[in-house]
Amino acid sequence: MASEVMTRDHPDWNKFVELLKTELTKDEPRYKDMPSMWPTFCDGKWTGALTVLMRHFPKVSVPKTIRYFRATGGFCDCEVLTNCAMTPDERWQAFNEGTRA
Repeated sequence: MASEVMTRDHPDWNKFVELLKTELTKDEPRYKDMPSMWPTFCDGKWTGALTVLMRHFPKVSVPKTIRYFRATGGFCDCEVLTNCAMTPDERWQAFNEGTRA
């Protein structure tokens, strides 16, 4: 039975984040590491996160993880990457890099 929760403290968190970025940008891989572009590929759901969790992390409870995402501001794939995976300083830096002309 899946009992783990995928949080920032989970030993596979970084692997999950990389797999989610890859899943989210699979049609345009050049944007994988460009946070300002992630919303472009997001469907407003957890489609990528659910795919990655079920495919790669069988010990992780999807319902519990979704509750964690919601509690930390991740209401869709791109928000999981920005609000859950990034620190406030990282989000600020990504915002500034994405808005430079």
